[in-house]
Amino acid sequence: MKTEVEKLPNNVYKVKVTDSKEVAKKYLDEALQHEASNVEVKGFRKGQAPLDLVKKNIDMGKLRGHALNHMLPKIYEDVQNQYKYKPIVQPRFNIITFEEDKDLEIEIIFIEKPEIKIGDYKKALTSTYEKMNQGKNEKTKLTNQQVVDILIQNSEVGVPEILIDEETDRMMSSLIDQTAKLGITLDDYLKSINKTPDQLREDYKKNAKRTLTGEFVVTEVANEIGITVTDTEISQTIAAVPDEKSREVLNQPDQRLYIKAILMKNKTLEKLSEMAEGEISKSTAKSNKSNKKEHKNSKDKEEKSKDKKNEKSKRSDNDKKDSKDKKQSK
Repeated sequence: MKTEVEKLPNNVYKVKVTDSKEVAKKYLDEALQHEASNVEVKGFRKGQAPLDLVKKNIDMGKLRGHALNHMLPKIYEDVQNQYKYKPIVQPRFNIITFEEDKDLEIEIIFIEKPEIKIGDYKKALTSTYEKMNQGKNEKTKLTNQQVVDILIQNSEVGVPEILIDEETDRMMSSLIDQTAKLGITLDDYLKSINKTPDQLREDYKKNAKRTLTGEFVVTEVANEIGITVTDTEISQTIAAVPDEKSREVLNQPDQRLYIKAILMKNKTLEKLSEMAEGEISKSTAKSNKSNKKEHKNSKDKEEKSKDKKNEKSKRSDNDKKDSKDKKQSK
């Protein structure tokens, strides 16, 4: 097996893997033998037909899929052992050539954590909270969306283009499903908003980038301020779902990870909102303490000044008395 690595922007790595046609044929033959047990060929009992006849009667797409399901994890493991990448999402595979009479060629894309720069978001949160509550008796907390917006405004994230494109595709697919449920076509929808498909996709791409930026920043801040989610919290969230079948689905490993991410995000945003409120309270308390100290110092100064005046007046009276006594003595 040979590999070639291409470093792409924002910590993305494209690894091209090539191997001999014998390797490709090996995986296809193994898949054929496995699938043969379920194939029925006229004149033979199920699973008893010769492989050359099975091959003529089998769905080649299904055969390739079976072979790939066994081959790709092995190739991925070999590449990962060689390069020690730290992917944050599942790898992306691109099958270039996979036929029994040709050399095997595939691409694996690894996406590591992008570079994230975060500014003074605490100061920005506190400032926003202070402005929105200026002159109010009843204080209003920052909403989750306000917190996310502030984090995005005070950060820089090199979001990988492949993730932006995939999120954009997901949003477009969701829109198509929604319009279909409403009984209108995508073209009708585009006419109603006076946009072309390219314009709509560009809008969605901007939203996708913003959404992903928010996710990366929130996760980074969560780690910074020590937010954690326990298995018990995840289980309690699942247990609160009334439908039993839904609970079974949500209890799958991938769904538990998804729930953990949601809980982590919500706890982080709630904590940041509380921090903004707490900083104002600290500042107010500090200001009040400072004012009390200044008032006390001022009062002490007045008392000292008063004591000095009294002492001076007393001395003056004593001097007058002494002078009078001297005159009388003469």
